Amino acid sequence: RVFKILFLISSYVSVFCFFASSEIIILVYGNQWKAAIPCFHVLSLVIFTRTLNASCAAIFQVLNNTRLLFYNGALNTVITVIAILIGVFLGGNIYYLSLCIAISYIIQFITAFYMLIRLAFNFSFLRFVKDIHKLLIMFVLLIISTLIFNFNMPSNILTLMAKFVYISIVFVILVFL
Repeated sequence: RVFKILFLISSYVSVFCFFASSEIIILVYGNQWKAAIPCFHVLSLVIFTRTLNASCAAIFQVLNNTRLLFYNGALNTVITVIAILIGVFLGGNIYYLSLCIAISYIIQFITAFYMLIRLAFNFSFLRFVKDIHKLLIMFVLLIISTLIFNFNMPSNILTLMAKFVYISIVFVILVFL
């Protein structure tokens, strides 16, 4: 239940930041930071994975399984370093680096929850995936809904507010379907 609540909240924030990335960057940092928009756009899609991964550490500790917590942290470090190296040496620019980091966060999410569900709780990971598949579908539908509707307003603040209202309405509809 806590997982589902965290997933819903973080997926909403994640998709909103994805949908309003240009307005957020321009309003918070100014026009001189427009080059950061594509990176923020990509990284915003994995906000939910970072939020849920943070809860994993606490659960490992509550279960008094710090050994798995250590292995998870070590594995996450290796995954992150590899992603950074690939992004820097093969991508060659900050966008590809952010893309590689985003992919590494998704991989870390999968490995952390595999370790938690399968090794710490000794439950079926496939069963876990079946249990959250509706949440994952909702997340994808939320992203798709942002891609099909384009906002062109005279002000970044108005656009941000309109996107907030739109994504909130779509989110509520998807939650209660």
